[in-house]
Amino acid sequence: MEELFKTVKFGGYDKEEVLEFINNKFEQYEKNEEKNHTTILENKLEIETLKNKLLDYEEKLASTLVENQRLVDVITHQETQLVQEYSQSQIVSTLVTAKNVSEKIINDANLKAEGLMRIAKSDAYQKIKFKTDSNKILEDYEIRFKTLMKNIHTLSEISSDLLSTVKNIDDSLKEMSQNLPIEIRENE
Repeated sequence: MEELFKTVKFGGYDKEEVLEFINNKFEQYEKNEEKNHTTILENKLEIETLKNKLLDYEEKLASTLVENQRLVDVITHQETQLVQEYSQSQIVSTLVTAKNVSEKIINDANLKAEGLMRIAKSDAYQKIKFKTDSNKILEDYEIRFKTLMKNIHTLSEISSDLLSTVKNIDDSLKEMSQNLPIEIRENE
């Protein structure tokens, strides 16, 4: 296993090296967080744009349906006039033609309406899925940030305890050295 800090090989941690490591990690996290925040803002704008497109598709669909109804009304009116103006054979021939034309118009309109609905539903589904995914990513980064802050706090406590222990050991060694008889201290 590779050593995380160079000073571990010498029996301890260098406070500056540990702080530099923590600062580097935190700066890296902040850069990633800024990039993710920018991406999320861009995605929100994209979602708004697509919502507007969806509204446009719905408006086009509504206008197509209104136009279909208008054409059906025109055809119905024409059929009524034909019944009054033409003989039985002419009426049958004209009705068949009018019916074929009206069915073609209705079928074309229905196909256009279905196409617009498919496009609108597809765009809406993709945007909703994207928004859900981006919310999950944001939550994951928030959890990571909280974990990082907790680890930094724990490292700070460990560092403080370690410094206190080293100071106590140093004080004990000095006290022991002073309590040694003079002959032994001179041999040191």
